[in-house]
Amino acid sequence: MLPDGTIGIIYECGPKGSVHYWDEVRFARFNLEWLTGGNDTLFGNEKEKSVP
Repeated sequence: MLPDGTIGIIYECGPKGSVHYWDEVRFARFNLEWLTGGNDTLFGNEKEKSVP
């Protein structure tokens, strides 16, 4: 979990059809609401507020 409350992931990938999945390193960031289809939030029923 990142300081702003989002969730980050670093992963390796490569071109479609390649067996060299390590060709690229990428970073993706998601919020909990997106990952759970809105079924969960960082603050429960409270309105979203910034994370210190």
